[in-house]
Amino acid sequence: MFAWLKKKAAQQSLFNVEINTRTLILAANRADAAIQQTGTSDPVHTGKVVSAQKSLLSDIQLALGNGASVEDVNSRIAVAKSKEHPTDGAEIAITHVLSYIENPN
Repeated sequence: MFAWLKKKAAQQSLFNVEINTRTLILAANRADAAIQQTGTSDPVHTGKVVSAQKSLLSDIQLALGNGASVEDVNSRIAVAKSKEHPTDGAEIAITHVLSYIENPN
């Protein structure tokens, strides 16, 4: 009966996955730049990366819970990567989030 609503929720969650992936990339890229300049990590930048990771994980879980596939999620992450060009640190941050989806324990 409410299949259309669940599909709409999945679509919105996938949109949020893309937005939050872009946010994570930007935060991690800034953190990487700061590390390159100072040689140490800044707790403010680290906190922003962790916060972005939590938001992304939440949206991924919501999308999957509403019927989106892992392939759908990976596709939206790929779109975000193509728009923001992640550094190696940003790639690691994204991989870290995805590891919770593959191994939730």
